[in-house]
Amino acid sequence: MKLLALDSAINGCGVCVYDEHHGVLAEKYIDISKGQAEHLMPLVEDVLNDSALSYHDIDLIGVTIGPGAFTGMRIGIATAKSIAMVLEKPLIGVCCFKAMLGSYLDLKSDSKYHPFYAVILETKRKDFYFQMFKGSHNKNYGEAISATTQNIIDLVGDKDCIFIGDGVKRLEQEYGRKISLCDMSSLSPHIIAMEALYNFRSKEITINQITPVYLKMPEIGSPKNCPRKLL
Repeated sequence: MKLLALDSAINGCGVCVYDEHHGVLAEKYIDISKGQAEHLMPLVEDVLNDSALSYHDIDLIGVTIGPGAFTGMRIGIATAKSIAMVLEKPLIGVCCFKAMLGSYLDLKSDSKYHPFYAVILETKRKDFYFQMFKGSHNKNYGEAISATTQNIIDLVGDKDCIFIGDGVKRLEQEYGRKISLCDMSSLSPHIIAMEALYNFRSKEITINQITPVYLKMPEIGSPKNCPRKLL
């Protein structure tokens, strides 16, 4: 089975073509804070060309569904849905918490048996997106929530825990103490592909019913200028 994995929910755009028997065929990531809509499809074209495959060679499409940046998350999901609909291929969602933890473990192979992991994702607000995982099997230890620094410290307590994600430095600054952390600003596209394949095989995730994961609804303010009226 060959997979196309997409992400634009966390600090950039990433795309991977993955073969379940041969691993990564092609992978690209660019670190951008905006403009995902302009960059995502060209990245898809690039990785397909690099892997010497066409769209019709793809069997499954995976996409990150959040939590993450509101606009980037929706761009990724909309793009993945469009590709899946045109190709008539199954589409499956990947949780950004699981993808971030998997990306960390992929880089830090000596840390796979840490007692606890806390994934901290930036919201660009006063809170964070937060979820804990336990042990070498990476099982959910708690619910995915929107939490303040104090909420997170209270929930972690005295557990032997490493903090992972793009929000860990701000968490440490606000906490005022040194914590065991790994500052990671992006997800590995091949990890998204592997998570999508696992979800597909295990049937843990509903196929094709993909919706963004919002732990807190976006804050939308009123326009600064009053709308013009025709007299």
